[in-house]
Amino acid sequence: MSASELPTTNYRPSPQVSLAPYSGSWGKGEVLHLLRRTTFGNKRSDMEALLALDLESAIEQLFTPEPPPPPPVNEYEGIKVDGIPSLIRDPQVAPGETWVNTRRSEDGTLQWLRMRGLKNWMTRQIQEQGLSIHQKMIFFLQSFVTNNYGDSGHAQSCYQHYQLFFQYAFGNYKEFIKAYTVLPLTLQYLNGNVNVFGAPDENYARELQELFTIGKGPSSGYTEQDVREAARVLTGWTFFWPDIETQFVSRNHDPGNKQFSAFYNNTQITGRSGNAGREELDDLLDMIFANSECAMYLSRRIYTFFVFPEISEEIEANIIPQMATLLRENNYDFIPVLKTLLRSEHFFDSANRGVIVKSPLDFIYGTFRTLGVEFPSDYSSLLEKYQTETGPMWLTSDLGISIGDAPSVAGWPAYYQTPTYDKTWATANTIALRALRTDSLIYWGFWTPGRLLNIDVLSFTASFERADDPNHLIADLLEFLLGYNDPDPSLVQNLKGILLSGQADDSYWTVAWVNYLSNPSSATFRNTVENRLKFMYQKILQLPEFHLH
Repeated sequence: MSASELPTTNYRPSPQVSLAPYSGSWGKGEVLHLLRRTTFGNKRSDMEALLALDLESAIEQLFTPEPPPPPPVNEYEGIKVDGIPSLIRDPQVAPGETWVNTRRSEDGTLQWLRMRGLKNWMTRQIQEQGLSIHQKMIFFLQSFVTNNYGDSGHAQSCYQHYQLFFQYAFGNYKEFIKAYTVLPLTLQYLNGNVNVFGAPDENYARELQELFTIGKGPSSGYTEQDVREAARVLTGWTFFWPDIETQFVSRNHDPGNKQFSAFYNNTQITGRSGNAGREELDDLLDMIFANSECAMYLSRRIYTFFVFPEISEEIEANIIPQMATLLRENNYDFIPVLKTLLRSEHFFDSANRGVIVKSPLDFIYGTFRTLGVEFPSDYSSLLEKYQTETGPMWLTSDLGISIGDAPSVAGWPAYYQTPTYDKTWATANTIALRALRTDSLIYWGFWTPGRLLNIDVLSFTASFERADDPNHLIADLLEFLLGYNDPDPSLVQNLKGILLSGQADDSYWTVAWVNYLSNPSSATFRNTVENRLKFMYQKILQLPEFHLH
C-alpha cells in the first residue's frame, strides 16, 4: 500500500453540527469509535467493559484518572555501549532503584541511558494504560505544549516534565500553563533562564501567546508590543544546577510597568520589585485567559485532536463557540468540555469515524493493545526488560514520533500544518515501514535481545465468538480492527477465500478450526489454521483503513 492509497481525510460527508447529547444506538461501532479516540488502540476487554455500560457511564469510566505510576529505575546496569570498552555502571543508583531524585550527573552516557529508560517507561504507561483517557490526554497536551527531551541533556528534568503533564491531564489548563512556564525544562528549552532585566528574551513570551494560549486564529490580534511586554513580565525566572530547582531572582526582574495593546484592553500590569515581582506572572495569565480568543483557540485544539484535523466554516461558526463558552464557564478546565464533546451527536456522526490517520504511537502501541500483544512478565533481568522495551520505542521514532522530542516548538506538523495535517504521518517511507511492522507482528515478531513480540493469531482468533464460522469471524474482525459494520462484499469474499484455501464450502474452514480446537497439540491441525489466519491478518492490517481511526 502506498501513501496515495490512504482514504483521504480532506473530505467527509457533512456531519451533524450539534453538541446536543447523542441519542442513537450504543453498540460495538460506537464503543470502538470512542475507545480509538480516547485510548491507544481498542483492547477487546475494554470494548466489552464499555458495552456493559450506557454512554454516560462509559464516559465517566474513561474520565477516571489513573494512579501515579512508580518512577523509572536503573534498568540499564551492565549494558554495553558502542565505543565504551567496559559495561556501564551507575555510581549514583543501584540496579532497580530510581534515579529521579539524584543530583544531576555530568556523565553524558549515563544521562543518555536514563533518558532512554525514561522513554521506555513513558511508552510502558501507554502500553499498560487502564480504561481511561489519561494517557491520551497527556499526549494531547504534548501535541501543542511542547518540549524537547533530547535538547535538555538531563533525564531528571524530563521526568519532572512528565510528572507535570500527568498531574494536569485532568486538571486546570490555566494552572498547568503557570506551572509549565516556570518548569526547569521549559526555562531551558525556551530561554526563560536567560530572560533578564535589561536584556529580555522574547522566545517564551511569543510561544506562550502563539502556541499555548491565543494562537493565530482569525480573531487573534496580539502585537509585537504584547510579546515584548510579556517578556519583561517573565524576567527573573531561572533554575540552578545540580538540584534542578526553579527560582525567582528578583535582581534579574524588570520592576517597571508593562503596557499591553488594545487586543488586551490596554491592560497595564503594575511592576513590582523584590520577591513580589513573581506575582506579575499571575497578572499576565489572568489577562491572557480573560481574552475570548484564548478559549476559542484551545477549543480548536481539542476539536482537531479528538474529532477531525480540519475545521470547516460551519464548525467554526457553530461548534467551536459552544466549546469556548463551556471552557470559560468552567475556568479553563478541559474535562467538562471534553465530556460534552465526546457524548455529542457530532462526535458519533458517521462522518467523524475512521477519518484520522493514526499517529505512530497509535499505530505501534495501539496495534499492540488491539491485537493482544503484551510485553513479557518473566524477564530474566532488568537489562533484558530495558532492551526489549527500547525496540518498540525506536519503531515509533522511525515512523515520526520520538516520544518527548517534538521536532519544533510548534510540535508535530500533523497537529497544525495545513493543508496536510494528519497525512504527515503517511509518507511513502512510513507507509512501507508500517506494512513491515504489521508483517513482523504476524510472521516473525519484533526482534529484541532474546525476545520476540508477536501476535498469537490463534488465541486472538479464539477470543471471537463463532470463530468457526468464516462469515461471522470475518465480519467481527473487520468491525473490531477497521470499524466496518457493512464491509465491501468483494473484500469479504477475498478474505473468505483465504480461510477456505480457495474452496467454496464454508465447512472447509469450520472443520479445520474444530480439528485444531479438539487437538491443539497436533502440528498438522495447528499449521493448517495458523497459516491461513496469518495470511488473512496480513491482508487486513495492510488495508488503508487500518491506518485510520
